[in-house]
Amino acid sequence: MLSIPEETRALMEAFDALIYNTDRHEENILADNDGHAWVVDHDGALFGNIKGNRATGLLSTKGRYDYDPMGFWGKLPATSEARERAIAHIRAGLALSAIESPVWHLYNLGLLRAPERQAVIEFLSDRRAMIGSIVRRRPGAAVGKQGLLTDEGGDFE
Repeated sequence: MLSIPEETRALMEAFDALIYNTDRHEENILADNDGHAWVVDHDGALFGNIKGNRATGLLSTKGRYDYDPMGFWGKLPATSEARERAIAHIRAGLALSAIESPVWHLYNLGLLRAPERQAVIEFLSDRRAMIGSIVRRRPGAAVGKQGLLTDEGGDFE
């Protein structure tokens, strides 16, 4: 896994933080010999571990920082600079329309009910807004001078 470029590892970790994937391990990262990598198997993300009302359950996790309970990302460290670039990449590349469009598509396919659709949009919008604090707060995360947190866990802009 260390053959995967640091920038890619930082982006993969930030993505897991965004979708609250608590089940990342080496078997669900595919890599080629050219340094490209893909994260697969997101069953534990979003609704993965929620029993009962999925919309309420999902919204109850939106402020959580414990997306790496097994310490997988801590074993594949990235510098604070690479992590900050990954955070900026998610913020810049994930506009509200990029969240809403696929969620509406899933709703139109019948895979989400209306309350779940709204919950996913709210969850991902909220996680996107605080992605820096989430990634920086992981136990063992390298925190540089930009890694300041507010008391509420939000990001300084």
